[in-house]
Amino acid sequence: MLNEALDREGFQVLVALEGNQALAIARNLPPDIVLLDALMPQMNGFETCERIKADPELRHIPVVFMTGLSDTESILRGFAAGGVDYVTKPIRIDELLARMKTHIGNARLTSSARSALDSAGHFLLAADATGSLRWATPQPPERHQSSRAPTRVHVQLHAHPLAPSALRQRPTARPPPHHLTTAAPPHASISWKRSLVAFLSARARRVFW
Repeated sequence: MLNEALDREGFQVLVALEGNQALAIARNLPPDIVLLDALMPQMNGFETCERIKADPELRHIPVVFMTGLSDTESILRGFAAGGVDYVTKPIRIDELLARMKTHIGNARLTSSARSALDSAGHFLLAADATGSLRWATPQPPERHQSSRAPTRVHVQLHAHPLAPSALRQRPTARPPPHHLTTAAPPHASISWKRSLVAFLSARARRVFW
């Protein structure tokens, strides 16, 4: 039932039955979003999410847990593993689709901001209050080849306004609570026909029958 709803919305669905298979699929064809069951054989959903977020090529992909585990401990564990949302069964399909579109839109806005900074021609970095580097734009190749050392280095402790939102938070501030939202991001232009969903579940399609 969910697969048919996703297909009607223009999503292409890739199905994996366990965590290792999910990682292999994601690395070969990175999806726009991952719907992840917490209960899977061999590698559970929480560990799978942690592995996705530990991979530099995959960590930007939003992961939505979609599971029957509704206890507080499981929900907190899902967010701690890197999930952006946690949806419990039975699934309300219209609500899930709204959440998915919001998370895909937010991820694309962040990706666009990173691309804008990377192509700006300026080397920018952000550090926390301890001086630890949190984020930086890649240096152009000619900078690596130059033998001239910079005469002055400016370290900006507050992240650039186009940097990912996590870097604009003050290190000493309390992290915001996890809110589940269905509001569409402003000025987001999204082509759903090109979106891919990695649909990971121990029981695949039968979960939603």
